Amino acid sequence: MGITITNSGQGSVVRFRNLGRGGVMTSTKFEPLLLDTYPNAAATYSFRKLKNSYAGSAIRVRRSSDNAEQDIGFVGKNLDTGSLASFAGYQNLSIYSEDYTNAYWTKNGGSIVTGSIQAPDGNLTGNKFTEDGGNSIHRVYEAPTFVDAAVYTYSVYLKYIGRRYVMIEQGNNGTGVQVIFDIQNGLVAASVGPVTPISRNVTSVGNGWYRCSITFTFSTALGTSTIIGGNNSGTVAALSYTGLNGDAFYIWGSQLNVGYIAQTYQKTTAAKNIQYITTWYDQSGNSRNASMATQANQPQIIIAPENNVIASSWHERNNYLNTSGYAMGTSISTFWLGKRTGGVLGDCFFGDNNANYDCRTDGCQIQTGGVTVGSFGLAFNDWKVGSLLRISGGSKAYINNTQSSTTNTTGLSAIGTTPLSIGKRGLDTAINLQGWIREIVIYNADQTSNLTAINSNINSYYTIY
Repeated sequence: MGITITNSGQGSVVRFRNLGRGGVMTSTKFEPLLLDTYPNAAATYSFRKLKNSYAGSAIRVRRSSDNAEQDIGFVGKNLDTGSLASFAGYQNLSIYSEDYTNAYWTKNGGSIVTGSIQAPDGNLTGNKFTEDGGNSIHRVYEAPTFVDAAVYTYSVYLKYIGRRYVMIEQGNNGTGVQVIFDIQNGLVAASVGPVTPISRNVTSVGNGWYRCSITFTFSTALGTSTIIGGNNSGTVAALSYTGLNGDAFYIWGSQLNVGYIAQTYQKTTAAKNIQYITTWYDQSGNSRNASMATQANQPQIIIAPENNVIASSWHERNNYLNTSGYAMGTSISTFWLGKRTGGVLGDCFFGDNNANYDCRTDGCQIQTGGVTVGSFGLAFNDWKVGSLLRISGGSKAYINNTQSSTTNTTGLSAIGTTPLSIGKRGLDTAINLQGWIREIVIYNADQTSNLTAINSNINSYYTIY
């Protein structure tokens, strides 16, 4: 169910089942490691191991349930996802995920009891929703906290006991995504809402239970409710209908997570389960770790379906990590992998505190006064490998190893000692990132001769272009 991770001495193989985009995805890690071939980086941040001799951890993670923290290292050349899951679990933004009798869940047009059937995990914690005979809406729902324009997946386990069709809705009474599931036969019956979901899926988990999920882009205008309710047609939304007194369905294990797939199920009670990055360790050997002590500003670590398993999420636009100050010099070459999931063009993947150097979702800046290199309006939810060469005489920006532009930058001055921020540009909080980042590699040198090879190394690992 969810994700299978197999580790070997050369790296992991990560398989996703029921991705919502078809098939099984496999990612195999490649040799040689980036910094063994192209050494002397000034600072590096990645979820893969970049240098064979590096003996430190990749990240330090805080789990939301008790705010405990733990370093997460590598298995072979890859992030130790087993230790990550064991320590922090998987993301679930839905609370009381197995107890729909709790007052957190609103019930209309029926009643619910818990402990009435064996759940998919083998425990006697399944819930039974029994509709009444009124002409009304027959449902249970919650109102989680969302971030506008972010992609989410909502999933729940359902089992037939009289009510064949169940509709999962995100929105308020017909404003958003509505998908009807046939839980007698384990099928998607229809998408009937005004907003088309990114994907919808049904997976049999045994004993008549099906995990049903919808993936969608959230919009504040559509409302915040996630609704599980009976449906009497299988083809029409029919929010209100005359119930068949006694018709019912079993329900268990609601889960809401950021991203395009339903993560491995994670039980919650009174609190959400979220994993945060407190420190992203620098693998260059220069100890320029990026960290954040303020909990409200820590980015999340999430499972991403495309091209690999782990990404860091700056999806709330107030998350960032800061390094200690260091002298970046005159010639700087930076390589990064990220994507924009919301916000506005101009939001910043990273930048220094003096606004001398940054890479944004619409271009890059390489010195005080706003000298811009490159103009590339990144589309939503599209991973890109970016490169920026700050070089006297002709600075260059690249997206997926294709040059965006060259800017005449004769007479560049050295950038003095300054901290670097990931997820924003230094002290400027107006252009914080809403997006995901997987890797940043910085050289205090001109890497023009190695640019294609470094980009190819990144692309070989993540398969972006």
